[in-house]
Amino acid sequence: MSSGSMLGGSPFMTTFTGLPRGSMSVETMMGSVYSLLNMFNYHVDMLPLLLVILNDAHCDVEEAYNRIHQGG
Repeated sequence: MSSGSMLGGSPFMTTFTGLPRGSMSVETMMGSVYSLLNMFNYHVDMLPLLLVILNDAHCDVEEAYNRIHQGG
C-alpha cells in the first residue's frame, strides 16, 4: 500500500465512517476515548479498540466504561 492512499501518510489518519449520524462530533468522541485510556491506564495503542467499543456503545462513555470493566 502506498503512502499516497493514506491521509498524511499515516495509517492512523484513515477515515472512520462508523459514527452513527447525529452522534457526538469526532473531537468529542476522541476526547471520550482518551478519557477511557486514562481511566484504565491503557497505552495509546489501545485507542482503536476503545474507539470501536465506544462506537458500539452508541457513544455512551458510561456504557463503554461498563463494558470494558466487565470484560464484555
